[in-house]
Amino acid sequence: MRILVGKTFGIGNACLAIPMIKAIASLGHDVDVLIGDGPDDFGAYEVFRELRRRGDEPVINKIYRGCVPFAVDIYDLAIMAIPYDGRWRNGLDFFAREVMDGRKRPDNIERLGFDMWKKHEVEYMMENARDLGFKGETPDGSFLESHDRTDDVVYLGIGYKRDAGGFGASKHFGNARFGALIQAIWEIRPSTRFVSTGSQRDAIESGFPITRSLGIELVDRTNSYRMEVTSLERSLSVVNDCVAYIGNDTGMMHVAASAGIPTMGLFAYPDLIVKNPPFCARSRALSFSPSGPSASDVARQFVDFVWGE
Repeated sequence: MRILVGKTFGIGNACLAIPMIKAIASLGHDVDVLIGDGPDDFGAYEVFRELRRRGDEPVINKIYRGCVPFAVDIYDLAIMAIPYDGRWRNGLDFFAREVMDGRKRPDNIERLGFDMWKKHEVEYMMENARDLGFKGETPDGSFLESHDRTDDVVYLGIGYKRDAGGFGASKHFGNARFGALIQAIWEIRPSTRFVSTGSQRDAIESGFPITRSLGIELVDRTNSYRMEVTSLERSLSVVNDCVAYIGNDTGMMHVAASAGIPTMGLFAYPDLIVKNPPFCARSRALSFSPSGPSASDVARQFVDFVWGE
């Protein structure tokens, strides 16, 4: 069958759709992907483009942004993989004989809807693959080439989603906390080095304040902590070179998990630990609040998690 997967939102949601897409492709179906054309969707394009580049047997044939052109034949099936915001309509933005799924993001605004998710987003999407006959173990979410990694370099995930309501900012662990966390990890394991990547805005809002809190130059000549203002493509490569990830619940957290490196996500909302914790064999999801846990406690857990097992 020819199958179209419609996937809204950005980097993280794209990473979490990969296991379903791999499972469907393994059944012999031809899979195209439709993503949005807004700024929040650009990261999804980069993820799916990397997935399309990998291997002799492509998992994805084509990637469309915004809509599927009229010239494309009708799909046998379209899967509007959750969370779906209803932006595409069959017969207008794409053409399919049947539409599967299309479940929307829970709309309990007061509680952000997180408590309405009862299992991982990957598991919800895998229901589509199993309905099509997939019976094996859930595939991994890898989309970057695996290689040897530097044992001491950790990716510090300082980015966060920016939205008008300030929801993304509320998920931020905090610059002062990040500085204290780095110091606490250095006390346990002095050889550890940290790197963050992002836009100029990320650097101004988080990267440089963290650097200043550590008392080191903006361009750290010792490489104990560095902030790279760079492209998303370069950011993916940087994450893939690191031995582990610790930081905010971000798209880069899901990139790290997809690469199979030990990933510790810091979550401000406990219900999000049900919906979208890092999806990999070596992952931890740690809940934080204004009152704790302390940077020292997080540091001990992280060092034991990465190097103590």
